Amino acid sequence: MLKKIFLLGFLFSSFLSFSQETKFNTYSHTELFEMIAAEKDSVFELKDAIIIFDREKDSISGTIYNKETNQSDFIRTDTIIINKALDFYNVHFEHTTGYPYMTGTMHHIKFVKPVSFVNTSTLVIKNSVFLDEFEIRSHKEISEGIEWLDKNWGMFSGFISFDSVTFKKSPNVAFLLENHEFFTALSITHCDFYPPDMSNGSRISANHITYADFKNNTFYGSARIYIGYNNVQNLDIGYNNFKEFNPSIVLKNFKESYDVSIIGNEISDRVPFSVDVLSPNFVIPWEQLNSKIMSPEGYEFYLRGLNKEVGGDEYDWRDLSRIDSLQKDYFVNKIYIKHKNSYKKEIQLLAKFRDFYEEQHDPEEANMVYMALKNLETERLKFLYKSNPAFKTYFKWKINQFLKVFSDYGTDPSKAIIFSIYVILAFAFIYLFFPNTWDSHGKNRILDRYKFFIKYMNKKAGMHEVYMDEKKEALLEYDEFKAMVQSSGKTVPKFFTITALPIYKWAVSGTKLSVSLLKRIDFLEGNWEELPEKKRFWKKVLLISAFCVVLIYDVFIKMLNALMLSVNTFTTLGFGEIPIKGLPRYLAIIQGFIGWFMLTIFSVSLITQLLK
Repeated sequence: MLKKIFLLGFLFSSFLSFSQETKFNTYSHTELFEMIAAEKDSVFELKDAIIIFDREKDSISGTIYNKETNQSDFIRTDTIIINKALDFYNVHFEHTTGYPYMTGTMHHIKFVKPVSFVNTSTLVIKNSVFLDEFEIRSHKEISEGIEWLDKNWGMFSGFISFDSVTFKKSPNVAFLLENHEFFTALSITHCDFYPPDMSNGSRISANHITYADFKNNTFYGSARIYIGYNNVQNLDIGYNNFKEFNPSIVLKNFKESYDVSIIGNEISDRVPFSVDVLSPNFVIPWEQLNSKIMSPEGYEFYLRGLNKEVGGDEYDWRDLSRIDSLQKDYFVNKIYIKHKNSYKKEIQLLAKFRDFYEEQHDPEEANMVYMALKNLETERLKFLYKSNPAFKTYFKWKINQFLKVFSDYGTDPSKAIIFSIYVILAFAFIYLFFPNTWDSHGKNRILDRYKFFIKYMNKKAGMHEVYMDEKKEALLEYDEFKAMVQSSGKTVPKFFTITALPIYKWAVSGTKLSVSLLKRIDFLEGNWEELPEKKRFWKKVLLISAFCVVLIYDVFIKMLNALMLSVNTFTTLGFGEIPIKGLPRYLAIIQGFIGWFMLTIFSVSLITQLLK
């Protein structure tokens, strides 16, 4: 019985002790810096404190609103140098007191030694430099600090911000909360990161918060940075320049109603990108990620394979220098093509982005992702064929290559049309040098022009008379037809004579029009031999010009016939025969097969795009 009473008493006292609220000491910003300066040890420690702003004393950390620039200007602009290491635990900074002041800002400070903030809910640092290691870690226990600030100052809490800050060593920023009911935010903007080597990786992460802003930051060097966000309602990762950095981006537990924007980032190397949900509400342009993302899961499969080969944990994620070297090799040598599970994860990541853009009704970006996916598939087919040659694999590989060149894997029907035009023009050029039944004059067309002009220059007759001599046989048939109609008179119904004569006139109208035109332009006035020397130069210019015009017309007609023959063959119309002889006849069969194949690709590509 006594034991039970003792146990109950112990539990009750424990409950009372846990139910007690943390007692916070309050200091102004000026008092904080005075305490740091007065500290004789090389490390300044502070625990369970609220750093408030005193308008009369704290110009050291105050800003004031500038109406002209619509911005807040620093009251103090000189740099404070802190040569002590700082260790803060459960220390919170008041960062706003209303118009016209913006307070609680630690700015223009050079931190020479390591700085650590643990369970800090509110902190604003601007225009400062951390020469040594910097760490800020927070978790759900900071709720007390946020509640205290909200209760006593009635302001938004849980706000951590770094603006125009330089980190000379790899920082560790982890803002971790769970089921928090207050406004919480992590903002990192216009910062420069200079990690010293690949052995130290930076970490930027936030869990279960309202807002995360990671924009306009620049990274120098070749170290690794982990950017991880979990259940963030509003996320903006934009316009960061990763240069030679090797970032990893992990987005987990995002809901479809959340706002996520990843835009304008400059990425020079492969980025491990892991995301479990891609909502149509998100804004992630593919251009910045194209051919620059990798599946961390696929890479992990690769590492597991290496571990299995060598035995043990030789390739542990903690060995960052070796991991970075392996990651580079993973892509430079396209190792992900060779490992089946890694390849599957890479395909799944791309497929997730393709579905994401299709849900956004953005066919252009969806097609770009689809091309990246098919390029990966083509590389895989090439590897499979090289590993185990077979006609089936070879055919799939070459078909993929063909579809890429001629239609971007079916995403661009216009490309198939462009290449079809190239094929038609190439075969038309070949047909140009061979006779075909569609060209009634054929190769004699140009010879006939020479004959016509030579006759014209050797006769005293006009140009129209020479033309009429060449058309005599054809016109004779028409004249016989006219005479027959006129002589029939009363022996046939009048309908035939009335309708036949207009048809006759229409049939010879072309010839008569040509004769009329030639009469008007006839300029020789006799044969060439009898012309005076003074007139010969201009007559010669006119003759050669007229001949060239006619010759150009003839060449155009011949080219047009060759082009129409090529179009007819390419589209496999045929008209029952191949109107060409010799070698081009066999080429026409080949062209017909190519045309059938490419027009099929065009049709399928077009239908696919229409259905989308």
